[in-house]
Amino acid sequence: MNDQLHPMKSATKPLYASLYFQVIVAIVLGVLVGIYAPDLAKNDWIKALGDGFVKLIKMVIAPIIFFTVVSGISHISDAIKVGRVVKSENFCKFASARLMTA
Repeated sequence: MNDQLHPMKSATKPLYASLYFQVIVAIVLGVLVGIYAPDLAKNDWIKALGDGFVKLIKMVIAPIIFFTVVSGISHISDAIKVGRVVKSENFCKFASARLMTA
């Protein structure tokens, strides 16, 4: 009878399906491999994998920031707020460019 009143039960995920648990297990495994098999990290394919990952992150970060800013501006309905956002964005660009050239 109780099932008829609440047909949409919240299903609890098992522990191994949780992202937090998976990250903690990966960190523990990485530490154990680093302690007991440090020569494994000196292989050329590990370096290539790491370099590829860093290049992928650098390639993806600019479009993510661009689309986040565009999406944020497009959801603002008041034109005065858009002007303030653009002014502050331009100031941040100028300040960071000035710091990089100093």
